[in-house]
Amino acid sequence: MHNLSIMNNYRRYVSIILSLLILFMPLAPSVVAASMAPLPVECPYARLTANNLEPQHTSDNLPISPPKYLDLSRPTMGINKRIRSSFMKSIKYTMTTWFPYCYGNQSGPINPNGVDQRAASTAVYATAVSLKTGAYDEESIGLSYKAALFRTKRLLIGIALKHRSHLKTADSWGYSWQSSYWAYYIGAAAWLLYEDLSPTERQIVAKVVESEADYQLSKKSNMVKYYANKDGIITYPGDTKAEEDAWDSTILSIAAAMMPLHHHAFNWRVAEAKLQAGSYARQSDLSSTKILNGIPVKNWIDGWNVYNDGTVINHKILSPEYMANIAIKLNGVQMSNLAGCTSPRTSVWNADVIYNSFIDVKYASPPYEQPGGTVYTPKSYNIYFPEGNDWGTQRVSNYLVMDGAAATMNFAPREEARAWMKIHNTRQSELQSRFEDGRTYSGKSNDEESEYKYSGREQVTAGDLAQLWLGQYLSYNNLLKVNNSPLAFNYLCMPTIRSSILN
Repeated sequence: MHNLSIMNNYRRYVSIILSLLILFMPLAPSVVAASMAPLPVECPYARLTANNLEPQHTSDNLPISPPKYLDLSRPTMGINKRIRSSFMKSIKYTMTTWFPYCYGNQSGPINPNGVDQRAASTAVYATAVSLKTGAYDEESIGLSYKAALFRTKRLLIGIALKHRSHLKTADSWGYSWQSSYWAYYIGAAAWLLYEDLSPTERQIVAKVVESEADYQLSKKSNMVKYYANKDGIITYPGDTKAEEDAWDSTILSIAAAMMPLHHHAFNWRVAEAKLQAGSYARQSDLSSTKILNGIPVKNWIDGWNVYNDGTVINHKILSPEYMANIAIKLNGVQMSNLAGCTSPRTSVWNADVIYNSFIDVKYASPPYEQPGGTVYTPKSYNIYFPEGNDWGTQRVSNYLVMDGAAATMNFAPREEARAWMKIHNTRQSELQSRFEDGRTYSGKSNDEESEYKYSGREQVTAGDLAQLWLGQYLSYNNLLKVNNSPLAFNYLCMPTIRSSILN
């Protein structure tokens, strides 16, 4: 009886303690469950387990030249310190969460799987920029420089080996919509990592770059696409071709920068300029006699992609997202400058108009969505979308790239652009501060209320921050150079001048 009484008292005390725990800690189970739940990681394709062989010697002998301006002083103060912090968080996610999850079971060069290589190619570009401009921070990322370089090289070479210039199979990629943009990213990464690649590895990537650049040349008169033709007829209703022309121009910029002695180099440069001039051409440009790199503006173009106030139509709505995509063609400036060349004014044509439209063009509500106003909301990180935005509403890194370019290349008053850069980078940092692994966005890209509705959104963000940082790096070292000389004089870094495809 005595033992039974003790047992009953024991049970009573345990019951009381459990009741008190339930009474005073009702949220504990859900908090623990939430903190323990793994965050989603989105891979471009299904993960593979493979033991991939190292690439064999290639007989190609393309004339590759290294970049001239790397390993210089990095900007360390003020806004650049904060930009670097955001950039490193994005690289941390890419290298220590995304890469191990998506590719960690493979050895040798990574088989990236599938035919869409935007996420993977952007990831290697972003990491290469961080490694070769002094941005990479082992302590904050938690991965050594050597390990990050090794992972980047494995993915870079794996992507290149799956290109159709090397592998003609159903799951190879290349010579298609946007493929030249992906080739730009791996080309830029390989060029930046020139000293870290073997001669064979350089040739593997250079072959991809050469073939995609020549693919653009093969389009000839159909190379530049326009929302509307010279007669004002809308040829692609609801779908500007501004950003497509911009991304097609990038492969030509890296091809000529890394292979200036190639027999197609000058033709690549001229094709690049044509795509740059046409990509964000306005209606009014069709009659403009202003001289743009030796040629009247109206003679560069056969149509237009942008309304005169700097707005564009895509997905059948007025779209600030696609206005900001003019930053894509600004990659050409950076590649030319890294090669020791100036960049033609075509590379920044109408960038000032687009940027100032974010700040100056006001939209009344109605007819536009509430609350009306300008795309850049005064003193706020909020981006106003006059007709909505089907990509989600939390992306800010693309606007940051424009802010940085405006501040360093005088698209707007420097202090005004820097003020917007500070606002938008603060928001970028706030988004990242929600997570320990450095990611920017919550949930999954296909959630109904997704913050950014693209499966490669983290890698695209890393690419945006890399482009922003590279622009700041070049500006800090006084290397951002654009001029309006005729193309033949503009590229004085070219050893020879050859016939132009404009003839």
